[in-house]
Amino acid sequence: MELDHKKKYSEIIELGNGEQLVSFFKKLNAEDRRALIPSIKQDIKRLYTTRELSRRIWGYAGTREQLNMLSIAMFVCYGKADRKLIKPHLLPADKQIDNILSWYQPGMV
Repeated sequence: MELDHKKKYSEIIELGNGEQLVSFFKKLNAEDRRALIPSIKQDIKRLYTTRELSRRIWGYAGTREQLNMLSIAMFVCYGKADRKLIKPHLLPADKQIDNILSWYQPGMV
């Protein structure tokens, strides 16, 4: 089952569909979300890599939507210890946090 969740998560990130990601996370229990942490960390390294987009213009490898999705994934899947390590620029925007908190309450574990 865990492999199916990782595969589905990866497909959703690649498609850049934030609504589908939220729907996916709503269906997962805490254990399934924790199992996604290694995949999320891989995606952070991969999509937050800077690259030259055009001559003298640099940006991240991921799209804006993918980067927003990663911020949601970190907020929802990371435990307390990992959440403390999230750099401020990787946190979801206030509006996103309000939307997340309407269906998810982070544990203090």
